[in-house]
Amino acid sequence: MKRYRYLLQTTGCSSRVLLNNILGITPESDTGLEYKIDCIQNRLLLDDEALRILVVHIPRVLLISKDDLGSKLDWLQEVLMLDGNESVKVIPKCPDILTLQIHVLNERVSWLKSRLSLTSKEIKKIIQSQPTILGIPSKSETGLTPKIDYLQNRLLLDDNSLRKLIKSAPAILTFSMDNIEHKLDWIQERFILDQEGLAKMMTKFPSILTFSIDNIEHKLDWLQERLVLNNTALIKLIQRMPIILGMSITVATRLLEPSVHLPWEVRDAV
Repeated sequence: MKRYRYLLQTTGCSSRVLLNNILGITPESDTGLEYKIDCIQNRLLLDDEALRILVVHIPRVLLISKDDLGSKLDWLQEVLMLDGNESVKVIPKCPDILTLQIHVLNERVSWLKSRLSLTSKEIKKIIQSQPTILGIPSKSETGLTPKIDYLQNRLLLDDNSLRKLIKSAPAILTFSMDNIEHKLDWIQERFILDQEGLAKMMTKFPSILTFSIDNIEHKLDWLQERLVLNNTALIKLIQRMPIILGMSITVATRLLEPSVHLPWEVRDAV
């Protein structure tokens, strides 16, 4: 079969490994493999490269029946209110959707909506932005519960502020607890913030938690050199306008040119 040969070549797996060890079938058996591959590719509107990536990362998708694939797409449309085009964009970003049972997906969506008091439209927007959240258990030690509880307690957020933070930067939930803890500690120390100041910065610009420390330091070096700021003025600028760390250098240059656009207390500290 053309698709079968293509799969062997692009995954780098031998026929024995691909079919016997991974799929639990033999090349001689009547498996309908070509039909399944065509079904997955056609229903998800994947090109050959996207199909290859999907199968390499989660080869068990080839065990999914046509009916099961259809039921998952129906679930996305009915529960998350995603239309056909939106659904096919979500699945390649989170192939786990295809292998998780529907009752598990329902449980995770219901838990997230309840925990953060989200509307159906809000949960749809979050999943579209970060579909991998559906692949994270809600109550395991590495799941959503400890992350959300930690953020709320660490930043002293009420339920409404917590909801706004997650809505603004849902990618935070895809990071490990160690990563979140380390990033918050670094931000607090780097910008000389007390507990209230840290909470205020996270509320203003929660996406800072999704940036690497190297990326932030690079932007700080550029700002300090470009605006001729001493360290005190630089810190005051970030405390006042943390969103500038999320701007491209081109946009930041346009915003801060001329320097009269700087907050008065920052300019006075130069």
